[in-house]
Amino acid sequence: MPPRIRPACHPDRPRPCGRGGGRAVACLLVSLAMGVPGCTRQTEELAVSRSAVARDWDGTMVFDDPANPFLRPLPDAHRVHPRSAAMIAALQRSCGREGTNAYVTCGQYSIPVYLADSPGRGHDVPIGIYRPAGKRRICGVPLVPGAAAAAGSDRHYAVIDAGRSIVHEFWLFDGRSAGGGNCIPLHSNGIYADGRSSIAAGWSSLQGLIWPRELRAGAIRHALVFACSITDADRHVPPATHHDGSLRGSDDAIPEGTLIRIRPDADLDSLADIPDVDRTIYRALQRYGMYCGDTCGAGLALRAVAAQSLPDGAWPDGFDLRSDLGSHTLPRFPFHLLEVVDSESMPTEPGVAGCAKWE
Repeated sequence: MPPRIRPACHPDRPRPCGRGGGRAVACLLVSLAMGVPGCTRQTEELAVSRSAVARDWDGTMVFDDPANPFLRPLPDAHRVHPRSAAMIAALQRSCGREGTNAYVTCGQYSIPVYLADSPGRGHDVPIGIYRPAGKRRICGVPLVPGAAAAAGSDRHYAVIDAGRSIVHEFWLFDGRSAGGGNCIPLHSNGIYADGRSSIAAGWSSLQGLIWPRELRAGAIRHALVFACSITDADRHVPPATHHDGSLRGSDDAIPEGTLIRIRPDADLDSLADIPDVDRTIYRALQRYGMYCGDTCGAGLALRAVAAQSLPDGAWPDGFDLRSDLGSHTLPRFPFHLLEVVDSESMPTEPGVAGCAKWE
């Protein structure tokens, strides 16, 4: 179990409101909206959360059940999908004429991850779109004061309740309510049996994220997750339990749940002129692969923990973020080394029931 959150002081922490009428009023309004008494605690809790996410957590510490397929190293000998070459070619074409639109998203379309350790406090979050029949809200959610959803149209928000070993996650979250949401145990395989997740594939939005601690250590010990614009709208494959998709009737569309890897015989040291952090990512793609988990507007987007839920300077040197999009580009992404694993040759695991408290 990861360490419990402990207070610390950080140079990036916003100052508590004091002198300055406009700032004080703004902090008071946010405090009232979040249902907590005062701005100082907001900034302290958010700063502690940001520091702990960057320092203490990585992708092997969420959903640590051995049945989690994201934690399973791939064998060198596996069956390749019969349409692997055509699917990879289509994926590369979707990344522009030269196949250069591959990147790691850490900004408005990624997942902000916050940590809460506040026994006895919780908020009710009304769910407006995707909810079980007869239910209207999820109760007892430990929202982190001052923590916001991602700014993109999906408005993702995830909070780890360390005390109860669960993850609450939401889609279209506005600070009070959401379009959809659920909760899942940390000590599970991270896959919702009924697909009622905050992302299309039906597993937790925390699956497959890249964490700062991993890149600093030079090793990612789990599969990654990616979104692309050519997802299959007709079906999904395990371990996905749900899908949305953008293409119908296309043999080359990528079903959500599809596992793509760098070939086991590929020599990654031969890739020239790439930063060490990119090589770390590619080693993970060779050892564990990447699962298609969602649809995006263009290109191939791996996902990392959103920068807004991290302190300044959390990412190592070489992991440069574009200021306009909050993404790290992968201009030499090795499409020529990729292959699609035949999902029918891989073991499947049943998902688990969500543990959100619905009313």
